[in-house]
Amino acid sequence: MHETFPNRLAFTDIEATGMWPPAGEIIEIGLVVAEAQTLEVVDRLNVKVRPTHIETAVAGALRVSGYRPEDWQEAVSLRQALDQYVKRAHGAVFCAWRVAFDFSFLQFALETNGFLPKEHFTDHLCVYTMAWYVLREKHIKPFRLRQVAEYLGLPPEPEPHRAVNGAELAWAVYRKLMTGKV
Repeated sequence: MHETFPNRLAFTDIEATGMWPPAGEIIEIGLVVAEAQTLEVVDRLNVKVRPTHIETAVAGALRVSGYRPEDWQEAVSLRQALDQYVKRAHGAVFCAWRVAFDFSFLQFALETNGFLPKEHFTDHLCVYTMAWYVLREKHIKPFRLRQVAEYLGLPPEPEPHRAVNGAELAWAVYRKLMTGKV
């Protein structure tokens, strides 16, 4: 997507009805786009996706996602959500707390909705891996986004959880790690 150093980073949080596609489906996409050099936020997106098979959802996944049918009345189709996402994230490096989870859902959705190969994200950064490397001797348990953010002195994520809040927190952790304020 870029020829040299990326200009932008796309911090992404996907909320889903299960642990992997296609068994689970995306129900929310959060995005925080930051300039790669300054780490300043230049765009945000939070879009709720209308589930097509909510009956197959894992109860625990819905609990984590804060899913309540009444809050999803204005949700859009997955294709519409992906269209919004790729317009804002185009050309950026895909970043997530646990990149394998979010990236697998995004790639599966892009493939099944006709966005590939044009909108393929070839580069990604795993904030979890970076945090683990920097903080591995700090004995943070459990080593989850919430606990790492707390250790770094970041404010807690608001409840109920929204995908954009997860993306925002991943960006904030990344920023702390990259500026050496750990």
